[in-house]
Amino acid sequence: MIPSERCDFKSMGECACPTGTCQQQPTTPAPVVQASKRDAAVIWAFCIVIALIGAGTYEALRAQEIIYQQQARV
Repeated sequence: MIPSERCDFKSMGECACPTGTCQQQPTTPAPVVQASKRDAAVIWAFCIVIALIGAGTYEALRAQEIIYQQQARV
């Protein structure tokens, strides 16, 4: 480790800092990201469209299965 770098490995003896001190950079808090009402509305609309497509597909497959069962009985 280069002596001019931060001292993250003080316990390993690879630090040029004086004993008992270590150069630590201050931590910055994570940025807070909030979705706007418009974003939330778009996400809800997308979920509803996907649910409607899934429900329509299920109904179509169910109707097709009933038709096949009726044809098999004849």
